Amino acid sequence: MDPLPSLLSLLLLFLAFPLFPSSASSQQLEPVLDAEGNSLLTGTKYYVVSVIGGAGGGGVTIGRPLTGICPMAVIQENIDVWYGYP
Repeated sequence: MDPLPSLLSLLLLFLAFPLFPSSASSQQLEPVLDAEGNSLLTGTKYYVVSVIGGAGGGGVTIGRPLTGICPMAVIQENIDVWYGYP
């Protein structure tokens, strides 16, 4: 079997790939907004909390999950007023 056709096909594939950008790279990404509708800023600390007060959970923190499978995980605080880590 002659490897030349396979080699040419592979070469054409690599040459054509940059000509057809993926849809993800050509889409305009929407910014992530804070509770007031402002774009999040790089290098700024934010707390992730529920927007529903009294919903029974606070912010996110690092802790041990109830299953015990993972040694540490990102979990939600049990009390609304505990904001967890930024």
